[in-house]
Amino acid sequence: MMKKLFFTVTTGVLFTTAFYSCQTAPKAAAEPGVSFIDTSTMDLAVKPGDNFFDYVNGGWVKRTVIPATESNAGAALDMYNRTKVHLHDILDSVAKGGFSNGSIEQKVGDFYASGMDSVTIDKLGYDPVKPTLHQIDSIKDAASVMRFVAKQTTEGNNIVIAAGIAPWRASLPPSPRHSAAPSAGCPRSARPR
Repeated sequence: MMKKLFFTVTTGVLFTTAFYSCQTAPKAAAEPGVSFIDTSTMDLAVKPGDNFFDYVNGGWVKRTVIPATESNAGAALDMYNRTKVHLHDILDSVAKGGFSNGSIEQKVGDFYASGMDSVTIDKLGYDPVKPTLHQIDSIKDAASVMRFVAKQTTEGNNIVIAAGIAPWRASLPPSPRHSAAPSAGCPRSARPR
């Protein structure tokens, strides 16, 4: 009985799926002059079997000049630059104020404005970090190092060890956990692995 019911339901689902997938959906009108594949980046003088990269990208490689201010060029850089402009516009707009106290716009705007206020930052000098520097000066033994590191870690300053969740490299066993020593500006080649 169950096998007949299962077979009947499965067959019905398959026929329904097949019927609806065969229906012709109205095609969206393509924009005039816009092609699905941009052939302007191709070098059609190159045979695809000889050098597929040059065949697909040769036109772009020949025409593209990397700006002196950049280390590369391409769609990823264009998107990065456009995103930076959009984010800058958003941050500038919320920094102007006029939002209700406690709103995310007010908090983000105040934070951004405080970072852009170079006059106040210069006037304060290193006064904001003096309490931390005094804590460092008071370190006398291993126990005081541990207390300092624990306090800094609870405040979100992962100065000795950082723990979190992230994907591992493919060569390592799968695990979402990781810990790492902050690099403190060391070059990649000098960082612990």
